Amino acid sequence: MEKKFPEVIAHRGFKTIAPENTIVAFSKGIELDVHLSKDKRIVVIHDETLQRTTNGSGYVKDFNYNDFKKLDAGSWFSAEYKREKIPMLEEVFELLKDSKKILNIELKNSIVEYEDIERMVIDMIVKYTFQEHTIISSFNHYSLRKVKAIKPEIRTAILCNNITFELLEYMKKYKANDIHINVLALNKELLNCCKANGIKLRCFTVNAKSDMKKLVQIGVDGIITDYPDVLLGLKKS
Repeated sequence: MEKKFPEVIAHRGFKTIAPENTIVAFSKGIELDVHLSKDKRIVVIHDETLQRTTNGSGYVKDFNYNDFKKLDAGSWFSAEYKREKIPMLEEVFELLKDSKKILNIELKNSIVEYEDIERMVIDMIVKYTFQEHTIISSFNHYSLRKVKAIKPEIRTAILCNNITFELLEYMKKYKANDIHINVLALNKELLNCCKANGIKLRCFTVNAKSDMKKLVQIGVDGIITDYPDVLLGLKKS
């Protein structure tokens, strides 16, 4: 039986050729980050603040939809992208609605607690009938449990930088389907545990080609990378 190639998931979009978490960067299987605006729109951006990836400053939570559309979210990367804007989540769904690519939505609610963000994201997933193509992940595992309480059929993945003690019991507690772990923390015991119990295991953020080859060989379920073109090249070869 031929070994299945891991899912190719572009970290914050194809961020090495275009500004991260923008429409132009979303050309492969996508991992993106969401926050809530002051007027309760779902904003696609990694940081809690604006200054690293836009010409604005301050917290995302303090700005309204119209404010985001006035910001330049591309010039920091290259003058070529000076007209690029911070997208709302519905814009990403409009982009992907006919392709049904894998969409990994990370809820960025560990530092700022966005009330009801879980339900709002789920409602949009359902609106675009993306339930079978979406994974919701977060470092806030309580938030993932809320997702399951609202819509049990949506896949959730616990994000972690190290191995969770008593993994099976922990995942059962938070009703998670999958685990997304820092590639540096991966070991054989964790891999075998996931395989034996039907848990999908994806690794982040994998940028070295040698690491990609190793993960393909050992059979992880997905690879989150800044270089999806390199990983797809391995798939073709």
